[in-house]
Amino acid sequence: MRAAIGPQRAARRGCAAAGGRVVDDTGASRAAGRDGRTARRHRTAPAASPTGPEVAAAWRKRGELFRSPLGVAMTIRWHVTRSQQRDPRAASAGEGAGEAGRGGAGLRPNGAGLGPDTARRHRPHEAPGPVTDGAGAGPPGGEAGCGAGGAGLEAEAGGKLDGRLRGTRGPPWAGGVRPRRCSPGMDDGFLMEVCVDSVESAVNAERGGAGRIELCAGLVEGGTTPSMGLLQVVKQCVRIPVFVMIRPRGGDFLYSDREVEVMKADIRLAKLHGADGLVFGALTEDGRIDTELCTALLAVCRPLPVTFHRAFDMVHDPQVALETLISLGFERVLTSGCDSSALEGLSLIKKLAEQAKGRIVVVPGGGITERNLQRILEGSSASEFHCSARSARDSGMKFRNPNVAMGASFSAPEYSVKVADVAKVRTLNAIAKNIL
Repeated sequence: MRAAIGPQRAARRGCAAAGGRVVDDTGASRAAGRDGRTARRHRTAPAASPTGPEVAAAWRKRGELFRSPLGVAMTIRWHVTRSQQRDPRAASAGEGAGEAGRGGAGLRPNGAGLGPDTARRHRPHEAPGPVTDGAGAGPPGGEAGCGAGGAGLEAEAGGKLDGRLRGTRGPPWAGGVRPRRCSPGMDDGFLMEVCVDSVESAVNAERGGAGRIELCAGLVEGGTTPSMGLLQVVKQCVRIPVFVMIRPRGGDFLYSDREVEVMKADIRLAKLHGADGLVFGALTEDGRIDTELCTALLAVCRPLPVTFHRAFDMVHDPQVALETLISLGFERVLTSGCDSSALEGLSLIKKLAEQAKGRIVVVPGGGITERNLQRILEGSSASEFHCSARSARDSGMKFRNPNVAMGASFSAPEYSVKVADVAKVRTLNAIAKNIL
């Protein structure tokens, strides 16, 4: 007589039969039972294919993770570790800088003690903001301060990261036409860059409609490297890009080894304090582009865009020099056409723009005013131009000593201050819009 069997023995019998084992009515085969239990233990339902909304939600969650402060910190730490593994000499610098960073205020929105430049590379969707020199937060709308750790890692390990992680083997467009950048202020087909040497001038330039600022000191000498305090405050006060002049002194553009070290240090500090681009130039003693020095400085500047300044106007052969700058990877060259002003050198500026063919932006500059801007733009077909748009205003000093002057005889009058004029900037802006 068949004995009644429960549901578990029935299931076991079914699993054993599926495995090719024959069982009797009483389920006497223990081996078959073991096979059945193993099969049940490892049997899983087939995964259902994710739907479109589920995939989109998963990618959104992944993006939120990588954009979070923790995600940014983890990504940056991975890059630093990889750099130290490739070059053991960077490890000691990284460790020391890391201790300095941990001594600050801990994790900050611009990334694990690193500078705002490094954090922006991992957060390209966010606009750069000003930073402070300590652990505190910046002004409303800006990023939090980078602290001591930012200075350490960016200044010490930054040189390693510049060359290894950012790529310095030449521009990606080498051999072809450079893709045109969409810069703020180019909505109307042009960009006006104003050189300034004070916070007041920077604010006036932005109010007048400038699309970019070249921040300098010593405009009487043609522009030198500004202080990092000036850069920091300017970044807090304006939203348009700020390109920083890197020039350790006035005079020629033939630099000593110690001056080169100063330039490299200034570049790292400018990047740390939020510079959006850099401006420099260097020549050899025979009036040619110093390719070796420019290559080294460009490696420290990257990934920021770089302009070769009016040292170009001192070269022996401008057309050969232009090809050299293109091969090195400069984004722009500022020139007055190797003459006293852009108007006087207009014919050469036009030739250089035609030779460039979009591979580099030729920016006319030098002596540009409301009276000659139209002729310069029409004659050169330039999409960008450079000016100072300054006017003199009287000092606010009530007591004045006429017997003392702070500077050489060629310097500006002691009680007269030159600043960017909002009205002049607006006038130049309107002229360019009407032309282009």
